[in-house]
Parts: sequence; C-alpha cells; structure tokens
Amino acid sequence: MEVKHNRKGILLTLATLILVVFMLAEVFTYVSLNISGNRIGTQLSESEAVSAAGLKINLELRAFLHEEMLNAVGVASSTNIAAKENITNGTSTANEVQNLLVSGGINPQGTPSYLNKVGVTIGNYISDIINQARSANENLSITNSTFTVSGVSPLLLKGTYTAFATISVDGINSTYPINVNVTVPSSTTASQTFVGNLPPGIVRFVPITLTNGQSVATAAPFQQMVNVNSSLYKAYEAGNLDNIEFFYNNYTIIPSWLESGNSNTAVNTTYWLNISQGIPAHSSITVYMGFANLTTNLFNNLTTGEAPQLSPSYAQYDDGANVFSFYDNFAGASLSSKWGNTGTYTYSVNNGLSVTGGVCNDVGIHSTISFSDPYVIDLYGNYATNDDMGLWWNIQTPGSTSDTNLWAIRGTSTGAGTKADQLFTGNPAPTAFTGYDTGSETGNGVYNIYTLISALNNNPIITQVNYSNHIDATDFPNSYTSGYIGPRFCSGSYEDWQWVRVRAYPPNGVMPRVSVGSVG
Repeated sequence: MEVKHNRKGILLTLATLILVVFMLAEVFTYVSLNISGNRIGTQLSESEAVSAAGLKINLELRAFLHEEMLNAVGVASSTNIAAKENITNGTSTANEVQNLLVSGGINPQGTPSYLNKVGVTIGNYISDIINQARSANENLSITNSTFTVSGVSPLLLKGTYTAFATISVDGINSTYPINVNVTVPSSTTASQTFVGNLPPGIVRFVPITLTNGQSVATAAPFQQMVNVNSSLYKAYEAGNLDNIEFFYNNYTIIPSWLESGNSNTAVNTTYWLNISQGIPAHSSITVYMGFANLTTNLFNNLTTGEAPQLSPSYAQYDDGANVFSFYDNFAGASLSSKWGNTGTYTYSVNNGLSVTGGVCNDVGIHSTISFSDPYVIDLYGNYATNDDMGLWWNIQTPGSTSDTNLWAIRGTSTGAGTKADQLFTGNPAPTAFTGYDTGSETGNGVYNIYTLISALNNNPIITQVNYSNHIDATDFPNSYTSGYIGPRFCSGSYEDWQWVRVRAYPPNGVMPRVSVGSVG
C-alpha cells in the first residue's frame, strides 16, 4: 500500500503544532480534514490556520447532511408519510427522515428500504470516511456519534450530528469535536414553497405562537397585540426595524403595524397583527416574524407599516387602515371622509387633530360610521394639565349629547371642578349627566395611549392609560350599546389626537397569549 508522505507530513506538522498549543495555552483546535460527499481528502496547505480545518470538517459534514436530509424528506413524502399534512396540521417527518438516514428506510408502514433513493446513510458515510483515511495510512476513528432529527416548526426539520474524531499519526492522538446542525423543509411541498415563495427578501424568521385560552373564538379578523424584545434579535434587525414583516405558514403576508419601540435595542416593541381568520377557542396558531437583509426597507402603507409619528415624514409608512376596523391618523390639513362636523368646535387638522374651543359638551366631530359593543377604542393623544376633554362613544345622534356615553379626561384643574377622570351618561346632556366610576386625572401634558373597552352590554366599561387599567366600571348602564365616536371638549387649552382606532374585543376581554421562539 502506497504511503503518501506529503499528506502524512502535513498532518504530523499540524498534530505537533496542536500539541504545542495544548501545552502552552490549553486551546482546542481541529484536525485538517476536508470531508465531502465525494469522500475524504486533505487539501489544506501548510499556511492554512488549524482553526480552518475544524471549520471545514463541520461545513463538509453539513453539506452531506443537508443533501441527504432533503433526499430523505422527498422519500418520506413520496410514500405518503406525513406528506402535505405537515403544513396544515403542524406535524413533521422527523422520525421517518431519521430512520431513512440511520437504517436505510424501513418506515412504519413496512415498505421496503429506500437506501438507493436516499443515497448514503450517515453510518455508511462515516464508515467510508474512516476507510478512506485508513487506505492512506491515516488512523482515523469517529466515536460517540449521535444523530437526531426534530421538528422546529410546522415547516422545518432540524438534523443534529455530534461526534468526536480522533486521528493518530506516529502514535500521537488528537481528538476533535464534531457538531453539525442542518435545517431543511419538512416535506417536498414545503420545500417547493420554502424555496420559491418566501416573502421577498426574507432570509431568517422567528416563529410566534398565539394561544387563545378562552372558551370562545376571537373575532375574524382579529387585531392581535404582539410584544417583542427586539434587543434579542439585533443581529437580524435594521436600526428602526424596517426590515421586519409577519407572515403565515403559507408565507402570506400578515398586515402589521408597529406602534412603539421602533429600535433594535428596544426591550419592548409593540406590534399589532391583523389575523384574518381569527383564533378558535382553546387553540393556538403559529405566525412568523421575518427578517430581510439589514439594508432592505419593507415598510409601506399597505401591509407592513408603523404609527404615523414614527416615520421620517408623518404617516409615510402608516398602514393602520389595513390593520384596524376603523383608523385615522389625521394626516394632511383637513378632516377625512371618516368624520362629520355638525357642531361649533374650533379645531384644526395638521398631521393630527387639535381641538381648542367650542361649546362645552357639543358633539361637533363624530365618526361617520357607528359601532356596536363589544369593541375597543384606542387613541394616542395629549391633554394639557388643565383640560377637561376626552372621548364620546355610543353617540346616538351626531351633533347631540342627549343620548350618549362620555369618558371625561381631566388634568390637575378643570372647569368641572373636579380633578378626577369620570364616566358619564348624558340623559339629557348638556344640562344633565349621570356620573359613574372615577379615577385619578390623566391629563398630564404628554402623549399617552388612552383605551376604552366597551364589553357586551357595557359590562364592564374599562378605561386604560398606556394599557394599564384606570377605571373599571361594572355598574355602567346598558342604555346605549352602539353608536358613533368622537372627541369631547369642555374646557382647557388644547386637545391633540395623533391617531385613533377601533379594534376587535378580545375573547372574554383576554388578549391571546404570545410566545416568541428562536431564529430559524
């Protein structure tokens, strides 16, 4: 048998170098092997760093596993083992793929071996590596090997191979760890979709599980709040998060709206997703947060956008109208057709709605469509510290406050002589109101997100400031359970709304739980 002196000399030099490194710095390194699907070869030159050898062995093993796992997925799907059901049911061919690559393919139905289709089992591949090395007088052994395949999402399988490679040259043994991870689509159907129909530009993604633990389904469509610790994914995110979009298992884009935390260092970024089919009772669905290249801007005003004040130009990338059931950002210099004006308000529109005067409790500005409870109103607004303003809802007659509901938002001093926010019914207003539950004043001269939750039959009525409960009224009457919405003015210097929206009421008032996974 011919001895290849040059190869032996290279390996001996590397082994000696490694031994010296171990003695001086106790640092691990890797053997100079170049393993490929066409079997073993040693192609490192003397000038290549020893660390590159370890990288090569792992990369070449990864290439082998990737190719053979894809082949195994094709075999599994072609024999109807968890084929197209992978996508719709969230199952995977993990066991079958592992069986094919380990044993050659006796599947649970007892059909014959598909070794010729898979190509080479991992055991045969490793044995051939060892035999090739021995034929060159290189004493190589691979021990403690493990190979597992698992489903990491409804569309993806992950194969993991670990082992130790030991080579002996002139009586000197060096052992090096092998740790290879490969991710492939879970079926041929998924493979075709994955390769051809990922949302354009998406290179990595994170699965997000939305779980409705309630006994009733969400509305369809349903606006789902998703909070993400963006700092965990900083390596994949643009500085202002404009390279992120959301999609379903079939890679259909989910309309999304970035509300706050628009930085890759933010620990709490708030998104809203428009889940078209809703979420059934006691069920979970998985959606995906996708990352494009860092220089790709996915923002638009149709499917992927952000709150108006976050864009370089006001509302440049605002797609809220495609996410919420009612939405306006008051862009431009005049009210849109979503609003009517039948009163004596003094107001202006300039990339936001400012109300500065008018007759106290005149319903001057109102939505042109009405809403029926249960539903939720959110607005991003600023009330000066001496304001007595707020929100009308369930207005029965535009321009009249006689039959309506009112959340009076107040500052530290008000024309009404009280410092507390309060809920009212007008019966008949403006000369008579009936007051209900109160809470501390929230007119503080800064922008807040004010939320009013109108449950079925007004039980309960809950107000929130920046999503923290403020007033919880279980005794509010159900006199008016549908109607229009609009801003309320009584006294003060100004009221400013940047945006207002109406969204679906969560099942039993509980937003589905969100669980964010790992990058795939």
